[in-house]
Amino acid sequence: MVFKLIIEDDEGHTTVVPLVKDEITIGRKEGNTIRLTERNVSRHHARLIRSNGSFFIEDLDSYNGVKVNGDRIATRTTIREGDLVEIGDYHLALQQTQEQPEVKPPPVPSSSPPSLPTQSDGATAVLRLPVDKKEGPEVARAREIPADQVACLVTTTTELAGQRFQLARTEMTIGRTEENDIVVPHRSISAQHAKIVFDAGVYRVIDMDSANGVLVNGEEYARVDLRNGDIIELGHVKLRFVPAGEELPDTAPQPAAVAAQDTQQTVLEAPLMLPRKKFPLVPVLAGVVLLLLGGSYLVFFRGGQESGATTTPAKTSAVTANTNKPQENPAARLYKEGLAKFKQGDYTAARVTLQAALQADPHYPGVQTMLEKVKASEKDSQLLNQARQAMDEQHWDDAWKLFAQISPESPFASEVTSLRTEVKRKVITYHLNKARLAMKSKDLLAVAERHLRQVTDVDPGNPVAARLGRQVKRLRSASSARVASAPVRPVSQRREKPRRSGDAWKRTGISKRDVTTAIKNRKPRQAIRLLERVLEANPRDCYALAQMGAAYIWANNRNKGYEFYKRFLRFCPRHKAAPQVRGIVKEFENQMRGVQ
Repeated sequence: MVFKLIIEDDEGHTTVVPLVKDEITIGRKEGNTIRLTERNVSRHHARLIRSNGSFFIEDLDSYNGVKVNGDRIATRTTIREGDLVEIGDYHLALQQTQEQPEVKPPPVPSSSPPSLPTQSDGATAVLRLPVDKKEGPEVARAREIPADQVACLVTTTTELAGQRFQLARTEMTIGRTEENDIVVPHRSISAQHAKIVFDAGVYRVIDMDSANGVLVNGEEYARVDLRNGDIIELGHVKLRFVPAGEELPDTAPQPAAVAAQDTQQTVLEAPLMLPRKKFPLVPVLAGVVLLLLGGSYLVFFRGGQESGATTTPAKTSAVTANTNKPQENPAARLYKEGLAKFKQGDYTAARVTLQAALQADPHYPGVQTMLEKVKASEKDSQLLNQARQAMDEQHWDDAWKLFAQISPESPFASEVTSLRTEVKRKVITYHLNKARLAMKSKDLLAVAERHLRQVTDVDPGNPVAARLGRQVKRLRSASSARVASAPVRPVSQRREKPRRSGDAWKRTGISKRDVTTAIKNRKPRQAIRLLERVLEANPRDCYALAQMGAAYIWANNRNKGYEFYKRFLRFCPRHKAAPQVRGIVKEFENQMRGVQ
């Protein structure tokens, strides 16, 4: 497997850089492995590292930072195929291919290294690079291609239609001047316009820094693999690529066109040679054009009649004109649309578009990988929305579980990290409070332990949870010791007749009216002080126990009130107020169990 780095600038020009080094530096200053010359790129901006088969990128304290999938990174971050890295106005992405990297001689040093700007849609569409002139050793690499693999180019433009050029060597240049392997003497073509390279069974066209560029199927590229039927535009000249073994298009060459048979050079000459006469040039050209149009009309019209076609000459002409238009691969168009929707955050629309691209061309490079990434991002987006809703409803445990399911490599990683920190704090606070509340009742120690386990699951080293856990163990041990040491008294002793309630009230000189008045006037502390004196005289006084429970509840101490109500029911189960007290106790216990 060979990895390449795809770099695209803000104008859509891209370049492919083979990753043959384990460490690559990126920045604006000379001396970086990759030099990006825009002003929003720092002198030493970032470092790309390859280690144990993985790639990492780190920010070298740059001013504008490095973003991965839209999020600015603070530490060394893993990147994979399909991830989008942003450095200034440049977009970078990894691409994994099967082909071996082409070994090139070291470039001639220049005073200003070229800025490195192929499309991530499978073809290597490119930021433009200045093309170095190839000297003797580079030319010597070109070799003959086996006859069964030789493809050809067929011109389709009006004045040069029908010319065919065999691509019989592994590297052939195309241009306007005589030193090219394929010479096209047209003023819209540069002296050295492009070259066709054959490597590992694939033909590739490469722009040689031409003035008008290289277009394939209407899209401008600097480097792109060719497929059957692709239309290559060099200036105003169009050529159709026909691979080996494919049927050549049925286009008759003009008799005046000459193709040289020399293996070192294929020359495309002008198909129309005008005799040197003293007639004005403009009328002659006009006459020739009229003759050509008339001949084309007769040929197409007669051919349509002989084949039984019912279409009119005008319709036939329209159909012929359409055949010269470049046919764009629908999978490439859908892939670009899906990628744009993914960058906009519309993951559902991106998934549908990429699925359509996969159906159009199951083997189109990069679609399957991008589709899997979009599906994962769509799932993470749904989980994030559910987690936000749980936070709004203060269901902290549910929010924590949902955040745990979101991939750390999702586009929302930074937002998830921030929200998860907040939810973690809420979960810990919630369960610690519930544990403290349950510890106040000896019957709910198991509930307290359960809440403390929730805290340690979220924060294993939480010191507060550890301290409360030790307290729960001590309370359990003390309760067990009291039960074990309590003497078993005879039944006659346990049915000892309690003291009469009135005795305690008389001995203390406190009236029940004083207690009732204090509670009605919302002075529970005053009532508690009076009742404590009564209970010191008689701890089993039923009226004092019931009123003490009510006073503590009025004082917002429900746990203390619960304890006195329990004592009341234990000592006075047949009291006329017992049914009401049992209802209050049952309601309190249900609330305590609800904190589980």
